[in-house]
Amino acid sequence: MKKWYSLIDKVYRMDNLEKAYKAVKANNGAPGVDGETVEAFGQNLQERLSQLQHELKTGIYEPQPVLRVEIPKADGSKRPLGIPTVRDRIVQQALLNILQPIFEPDFHPSSYGYRPGRSCHQAVAKAEMFINKYGLNHVVDMDLSKCFDRLDHELILEGVNRKISDGSILKLIKKFLTVGVMKDGAWEETDLGSPQGGLCKALHNPPYAKKVVMQSKPVQSLKYKRADRQRLIDKAHRLLEQPSSIKASNKRGGKRFIKHISENDQYFLDEKAIANDERVDGYYAIQTSLHDLTPEAVLDAYHTLWKIEESFRIMKSTLEVRPIFHWTEKRIKGHFVICFLAFLLERTLEFRLKEHQLSISPAQIQEALSSLLFTEIEINGQRFLVKMKPSDNANKILRILRIAPPKNMLPIEEAGEFTW
Repeated sequence: MKKWYSLIDKVYRMDNLEKAYKAVKANNGAPGVDGETVEAFGQNLQERLSQLQHELKTGIYEPQPVLRVEIPKADGSKRPLGIPTVRDRIVQQALLNILQPIFEPDFHPSSYGYRPGRSCHQAVAKAEMFINKYGLNHVVDMDLSKCFDRLDHELILEGVNRKISDGSILKLIKKFLTVGVMKDGAWEETDLGSPQGGLCKALHNPPYAKKVVMQSKPVQSLKYKRADRQRLIDKAHRLLEQPSSIKASNKRGGKRFIKHISENDQYFLDEKAIANDERVDGYYAIQTSLHDLTPEAVLDAYHTLWKIEESFRIMKSTLEVRPIFHWTEKRIKGHFVICFLAFLLERTLEFRLKEHQLSISPAQIQEALSSLLFTEIEINGQRFLVKMKPSDNANKILRILRIAPPKNMLPIEEAGEFTW
């Protein structure tokens, strides 16, 4: 994961502060605790922005408490809003201008909250598309109760720190989180939550919420999982028609949904197992024996291993190697050794090709190697292997590796002796 180490100078650059002021002015928000309006701030704009730049550059900038106001909700309760001062909103916007492009690419494609160029109308359209495409019947509307009020400051800072290592940026965010609020003329401490109404909601909430999003599966995977479960249920029904073919010790395939009662040696469909499987639709779990790892560290390790796995998946058909799907600890380690060797072979081949000024992608290498395949034919009772026409890249790879191209056709008896 790429990390950024020096960003504060980008935040207080004058052109960024001017851009931030224009965004704040366009929003035309209410004044904060100091009563200063956007128009009043803009009367001596360059002088005020130069002062902000100096404070941010020297580290003496201190935000003012947020003005707490409450607006009525439809259910009769009140929603607390926090209104920062104009100068603080400008700094928040300047910070957002720099950090948002860094975090934006990592968000889930179905996430629409507080993201540029996205709206609730697009979220509704996406839900409708899923309904039509995957034959779904329900849309679930959920809301996290008092989400902003309960945001953990440490988790927010941890989320930002995963990509940002600039101490000045982290200190600035922490100041906004802990600045406190003014309610009815009295200052209140804020050791939890982030005010709604300021720009910090767009800055703080997505990195925090990302931990939840990363644990969900896309709808396409959900559709396949349901289809796969139905296939296993159908298989279980077929097995139940012939109980003698069932072994209770074997839970793979359709037998995972079959329950055995040893007292009368009877088998029946395990509705509870099916219901438990349905409960986790749309989610995946990663199991680890290292209990001191944080969920984020487990996900990082998983995604790193998956890169090796993916390389193996790309090359395995050409390399003619297969994993052993028997998931003991030793077999899992062996599987990843095979994946890593495939990864090394792929990267070594890339390196050798680049040495000879042949720069092609892994996908192109795979395509080239796939063209070096044979098809089996039978002529007068004798079986032969006929070479497919190799691609230009395949011929270049063979020349670079100094491998003589195989014959266009050879008897299948000779194929066992053919290696290259």
